[in-house]
Amino acid sequence: MAEAYPSPSDTMAGYEDVFHPLDAVERELDGLISPPRAGTHKVNKRRLNKSSEDYPKPTDLALAVGELSSDNLLIIPKVLFSVQTYEYCGFTSAVAGRLRDLYQKNKDEFPEFDNSDHRNYFLSFAFAFIDEVPEPSAFQDQDWNGALQTMGFDSQTQDAIMLEEFTDLHCTESANYWAKDTVDIRLGGLEEVKRVS
Repeated sequence: MAEAYPSPSDTMAGYEDVFHPLDAVERELDGLISPPRAGTHKVNKRRLNKSSEDYPKPTDLALAVGELSSDNLLIIPKVLFSVQTYEYCGFTSAVAGRLRDLYQKNKDEFPEFDNSDHRNYFLSFAFAFIDEVPEPSAFQDQDWNGALQTMGFDSQTQDAIMLEEFTDLHCTESANYWAKDTVDIRLGGLEEVKRVS
């Protein structure tokens, strides 16, 4: 049985999905994103590249998601403010779940704090969690990796922050600063996908 198209009420400006519901259906039909599974979409990286606008036909964007290697795919959360978004921002599943539980509990108990600025409210839980970890006293990789692990970042994110070619740059600020910057930039990327979808 084919999935029904979203109703017009689901396509209002307040939708929470990263991809606009109608865009998601169209891209699924084109094979550029997968149907949602476990709160995420697999997305052809070329779909997220500005140069993809140079390819007017879906067939110009190469293979369907199911035919691509993992190097050509990106896992994007279905819903912007979700546990999957905390994971996308670099947290382990366990920490992402704890952050989402805190976010949801506080959102339910104190809705006035989440009325206008969902982004900063969502980030505040991640930033508070990061700030609980004492700053490493030195710029030693092992100290930073230990701090990033304690902050709840997955190994891939730790490796990205600690890339050797950026040693001079990451020594200009603290581990906590770069951890928060990473989360902020990754959420910003999802917001941009949502904005153009």
